[in-house]
Amino acid sequence: MLVLALAHGVDGLVTATGIVLALGAGACWGGYILLSAHHARRLPGAQGLALAMTIAAVPVTLIALAGSGADLLSPRVLVIGAAVGLLSTALPGTLDAIALRRLRSVTYALVLSLSPAVAALSGFVIRDQQLSLAQWVGVVLVMVASAAAVTGAEPPDAAASSAL
Repeated sequence: MLVLALAHGVDGLVTATGIVLALGAGACWGGYILLSAHHARRLPGAQGLALAMTIAAVPVTLIALAGSGADLLSPRVLVIGAAVGLLSTALPGTLDAIALRRLRSVTYALVLSLSPAVAALSGFVIRDQQLSLAQWVGVVLVMVASAAAVTGAEPPDAAASSAL
């Protein structure tokens, strides 16, 4: 991450707060993988996702109401909000649950470690964003570190293997 943060063309300073937040984000991703795998294997369909989204919606709705009030009830905002919710959470969350029912958490984490490369390639294809050599090295280092962190971390799961 430090290679990416210090690469040429990146604005801003690397601060202790930023480092702590990055480490916290990594810990949250790890927790997400473990908790999602746990609930995906124990709750049928998308029940775990529905429960999580309902719980998460309460504080977000209160904050949004405090900031925007009745403007949130306009048909345009409701349609855009529904589309964002479906495309950014419901669909990916459901696909995550399907994958986590079939894969070990470690395997799923390895798949997620490809995210930086997919994001960089998407930025290049969609927005013509170009990464420097140092930034590509940073992307590769993040992927290698993710893979190394989970290597040998979890024994094969007979139930997950038989589901394939």
